[in-house]
Formats: sequence, C-alpha cells, structure tokens
Amino acid sequence: MRAKRNVLIRTRRARGRLIHRGRISGPSRWIGSCGSCRRFKGLNDGFGTAPRQILRLRHTRAISKARGCNPNDLVICSLRQYAISTMDLSKYPLERLFFFVAAVIPGFVVLLIYQLAVPGSFGWFFAMGFLGYKTKLTVILVTAFIIGNCMTSFVSSLAGAAGGAVGAYITRRPLEPSDRESVAPWRDTAWRSLARSRLGVHAPDDTRPIAQAIYDQRVDMAKHMPADQQSTALMELTLERGKAAIDDMRWESWYDHYHRIILNPENLSVEWYVQNGFVVSMQTTAIYVLISATIVPGLRHWWCILPSAMWVLIAVSQIYAEHQKYTNKWSTLSDQIKYLSREEPI
Repeated sequence: MRAKRNVLIRTRRARGRLIHRGRISGPSRWIGSCGSCRRFKGLNDGFGTAPRQILRLRHTRAISKARGCNPNDLVICSLRQYAISTMDLSKYPLERLFFFVAAVIPGFVVLLIYQLAVPGSFGWFFAMGFLGYKTKLTVILVTAFIIGNCMTSFVSSLAGAAGGAVGAYITRRPLEPSDRESVAPWRDTAWRSLARSRLGVHAPDDTRPIAQAIYDQRVDMAKHMPADQQSTALMELTLERGKAAIDDMRWESWYDHYHRIILNPENLSVEWYVQNGFVVSMQTTAIYVLISATIVPGLRHWWCILPSAMWVLIAVSQIYAEHQKYTNKWSTLSDQIKYLSREEPI
C-alpha cells in the first residue's frame, strides 16, 4: 500500500511539473511547480472568474510566500489559468463575426439619415464636454452596431419568409411519381456509378423505370401466352415495374440529399464570409434608403436613389437565382459528380 502511494505521489509531482511548463493539460488544481502549491486544491476555485483572478494576484503572492514557494511561479500559473478561461476568438464563427462587423454600415446610415431629417438632433451629445472624442466615437459605433444588427436580422428574416412564400406559390403542383419523368439527373450513368461506390450496401439496385409504352407492349405479349401462364407473367411484370419505381424513388432521394449538400456547403472561405456580410449590409442599407427617400426630401437625389436601386435589384436577382438552383435539379449534376469522386466510401 505504501509503495502504491509513493508511486502515485511521484506521478502527481511529475504531472504538476509538466503542467507548469505548459506541456500538457490537466486539472486546474495542479497549477504550481512545488508540492505546497499543488496541495492547495482550492486555489483556482477561490479565485472564481477571470477578472477576479487578476484582482487577487496580490493575494496570490501572499499565499505563495506563506507556502514557501516562488511568488512569480504562482502568479504566472494564475495568468495561464486566466488565458485558458477566456474566450478564444479564433474559434468564433466567422460568418457571425463578419455579419456583426458589417452591420455597422446600415446602422451608421440610419444615424446620418436621422440627422438629415432632424438637423441638430445630436447636438446635445457632441456638446458634452466631459466626454472625450474616443468615448463619443465608441458610443456612436456601439449604437450603429446595435441598430445595424437589428435591421440586418429583420431584413434577412423578411426576405427568407417572402422567398419561401413566393417559392411555394410558384412551385405548387401535385406530387407526381419520379418514374413519370422520361429523363432525370439521378439516372445518369456516371453519377450512379459514383453514388453506388459511395453508398456501398446502402445503394439501391441499378434499375431503370419501365416506360408506359413498353409496359403496354409486354402486357399485350403476356395476353397472347397460354392461359395458365398469363396470370404469372402479368404478376411478374407488375412486381418488376413496382420494384423499378421504388428504386428510382430511392435514387431520387439520394440525389436530393447531395443536391442540398452542394447548394449548402460547410467549408467556405473567409473571402466568402466577408463578401456575404458586406453584401447583406449594403442591401439592407439600400432598402432603408429607398424607404426613407419617400419621407426625407434630402435623399431624393440620383446619387442616392440609383445605387440603392441597384443593390435592391441585385438582391432580387440573387433570390431568383437561388430559387432556380433549388428547383432545377440538373444544375448540380456536375458538382455532385466532382463531390462524389473525391469522397471516401462509407
């Protein structure tokens, strides 16, 4: 029992030294380089959150002196714990970050239009002598940030709802079986070959739907067979046609699955996030400028109306193009072939 305890103590001391040097991670109580600090299990819990850790560094030095270890070692360990407890901005979603930053544009335009509509409305703010220019600039940026994010969220939600309603109205039609289509992208030979290698045992059988004309001919041929074989031939033909239709529907569902993957990729570049956030903010600004021009006469100039109208036209064109991509399943056939050719089989 004593030997096991000695091994455990040596293991804990070695682990504490490695943690102190930053080589491995471990429990928060192993933060010191000596045995006294490691035995102080309540050190990290007693400090609480990260701001409190910084405020109590002087208390940390007092504790380290009482424990008989180097005060600088304990302070460095506490700072390391503060760095670990803070948020890593590199892991923050880029699309949210750029959307938030770009939302300052419509918010700042709102403040400018309000100042143009009601001259001198912000004079009291700039007349405050106890506020420096940095503080005033920070207040303006924060206000524009909040207003812009509210506007961007509202316009995005409104555009999504309107696009969904228009798309549902345009594409409303009765559901038809997939075997009614004479030509379909999920029947492409190259796509099916790659999809079968990708899906493995989950892939449907590689069958083709039986056309109505061929089905009628085979029914006529079965009727000319002997009476004892007609019922069997017609039953086999019906089962074959039903199985081919089911396989075709399963291929269509897999094609729709990869169709959505191509249209909604996950690994996007930083440039795409920057461009998308800037475009959405400019489109939101353009809509607000056009609406405000009906009330504020100072905005009724060609250099205000024309750019705003162009941005709104771009937004409508993008919505229409996205709708066409989703409804036209042939648009992603080549991209699906490229995607399936580089993916590993499941």
